[in-house]
Parts: sequence; structure tokens; C-alpha cells
Amino acid sequence: PIDTQTVLTRTDDFRKTIQILDEWNGFDILIFQLAYDLMGFDHKSSTEFNISGHIVKMMIESAKNFSKPTAIVLHYATLPEVYQTYCEERRLCLDSGIATFSSMDNAAKAISRYIEYYEKIT
Repeated sequence: PIDTQTVLTRTDDFRKTIQILDEWNGFDILIFQLAYDLMGFDHKSSTEFNISGHIVKMMIESAKNFSKPTAIVLHYATLPEVYQTYCEERRLCLDSGIATFSSMDNAAKAISRYIEYYEKIT
């Protein structure tokens, strides 16, 4: 796991980190995640400045430029003031063709089922 806030403040550093990871053979899948209800800032101001939208767009850009499989987990938003934003940003991910899940558990189950299926047919 890598926990970084560079996606918010130093986008060039974030892009460099993703590029380094893409060239490293130490793993075979990248899963980005965003937990709306745990982001740690005022949701009213985050909506006004579109902080989560910026993060999601960086995730999408990175996933598209990454040579290994990627997925995005947008943890289901339970706060009413965040739910609409969650829905809109989930639609952005889906429209971009990136596997998108509402929990890490759902992502892990889907990936596991895909691997099991692939192993059966090969």
C-alpha cells in the first residue's frame, strides 16, 4: 500500500510515482481508492473546490496511462451532502472504462472471481 497526498498538492510528483510503479515488477495490479466519508475535511468546502473530483480525475488519468491492470475503489458515501458527488464521480470512472467498485472487498472478490475464471478456461 502507498498512502500519498501528492495527488492534491504536487500532481507532477504523483505522476512520477505512478510512472515508477509502472516500471517496477514488484506487483501486478494497482488499485486506487477514495473514501469520501473519511477524507478529513469539510465536505461543503471540498464540494465548492471539487477536491474529490480532482483526485478522481488524477486516478482516471493515471489508470489510463498505466500498463498494468488498474481499478478504482470509490468507497460508498453515506453522508447525504457527499452522495451526489460520489454518484457523479463514479459515473466518470465507469464512462472511462475503468473497473470501479464501492469497496475494497467488492474489488477483491471481483478480481478473485476473474482469476478463477481465467484459470478454468486456460
